[in-house]
Amino acid sequence: MPRTTIARVLTLSTLAGLSTASAQPAPTPAAAASTDSAAAVDLRPRFKAGDTHRFSQRIVRTDTMSLSTGGQPMGDKPGVPPVMRQSTKIDQTVDFVLKVESASAEGASLTLEIAGIKAAADMTKGRFEWDSSAPADDKDASNPVLGAYKPLVGSVTRLTLDQDGRITDVSTDARLPAAPRNEFATPVMGLATAEQIKARWSSLLAARPAAEPAAVGSTWTQTSVIANPSVGRFETDQLYTLKSVQGDAANLDIAGTLKLLPFAADKPAQGSFSDAKASGSAIWDLKAGLIREQIWTQQSTLSVNAGGMPIVRDSDIRIETRRKD
Repeated sequence: MPRTTIARVLTLSTLAGLSTASAQPAPTPAAAASTDSAAAVDLRPRFKAGDTHRFSQRIVRTDTMSLSTGGQPMGDKPGVPPVMRQSTKIDQTVDFVLKVESASAEGASLTLEIAGIKAAADMTKGRFEWDSSAPADDKDASNPVLGAYKPLVGSVTRLTLDQDGRITDVSTDARLPAAPRNEFATPVMGLATAEQIKARWSSLLAARPAAEPAAVGSTWTQTSVIANPSVGRFETDQLYTLKSVQGDAANLDIAGTLKLLPFAADKPAQGSFSDAKASGSAIWDLKAGLIREQIWTQQSTLSVNAGGMPIVRDSDIRIETRRKD
């Protein structure tokens, strides 16, 4: 299989790793937890037309991809050189501006603009950096970080939410180019595709999109699903627990589960997760009716069969999102 095809399969297969929530929550029985307040709280957003909110989101991702040789783990078959082993680390910080165009009892219409990006990448061919706020440099033309991220700056995504804060529609900026087919495909698609934007922002806009208030100790699950016809359906389940309420802050714990499911009944999954760990925490601002901070960490090993060639990708991801206003 050509390397470009293999890279595309692995790119698509790891997008789910950047999902931090989605879908309608499924209430589960309350669990024991420390309590600072016995009162139930509403974890849905309270948007007002004309409001503007600013966010900073930092994602640090390290990936090591290995291709097997002759069905053997890389390097374990005497006399057969590795087909490929590649490690990359990408550290990106993105500034967002969220504007509320309209809001009512039926829902809200929002715009989400990428106002700035600062990114650095350690790749096989060296280290590259770019900051959208810095003056242009004569070396920019050969900088792959600039080439990947610059088209995103200034792009505007439109979001439609229902009465409980669920994202029901995502319309991305028509000016956005197709994602590059290189090491930056995953982070760029995470910022520019409707499916990924919905997955990443659902829990940031509504910690618990349900009319029923949550008491300390309550738990619920949010699930995101990203379909890849070549590999399967990537499902991330996030079990939320309201651990405490302190003043205007609702403190949440998140326990994650990663799955690779069949794409269809007659199309089995072409891989599996192993050694997967995912967890996080969040602070919901009860006064503002909006997230104050969310942190998500994930480590996983994903084994995929790409056209009969075993591929293993070890990933370590940390996402920190903070509201700046």
